[in-house]
Amino acid sequence: MFKRMIQRFRDMRALSSLMQAADRHSQKRSEGNKPSTEHFVLAAIESRDGDAKEVFQRLGLDAADFEDALREQYKNSLNSIGIEVDDDSLRVSDESINSNAIELPQVTESGSELLRIMSQQNQGKAFSGADVLRAINSVPPGPAHRAFAIMGTTADKVAVAANEHMCK
Repeated sequence: MFKRMIQRFRDMRALSSLMQAADRHSQKRSEGNKPSTEHFVLAAIESRDGDAKEVFQRLGLDAADFEDALREQYKNSLNSIGIEVDDDSLRVSDESINSNAIELPQVTESGSELLRIMSQQNQGKAFSGADVLRAINSVPPGPAHRAFAIMGTTADKVAVAANEHMCK
């Protein structure tokens, strides 16, 4: 019972850290934006456990390229509706981050769905960055899915690689 309580505390801390990192990524892109699936992927990539980076490596991809692919899909989406943007207008900086925010952020519907799926799939095991990638194919397609396509893969392949990584 004591082990279970400790694990729950670790999971709460891991989820809190993941949500705060996702919120930072969301704030970088648009002040007041709520974190969505792509922000959780970025947060997973930077998590200390390194699992998300290992999943990308398993697919022969560089996790650092996800942010560039995400930027490219935003550009493509805007261009498709007649809004011309250049790469410089889509660059983000840390200046827009509210470093004083300590409460857990509200998340978008897709972000909330991602967290729900992660919790269901986790079944009492310790959370890691790979959990985000394993659950990503279970949420409705969005920017993260399009960024994976730009990188030459799919959310399904990412989820399979994440599951394989977690079962090693």
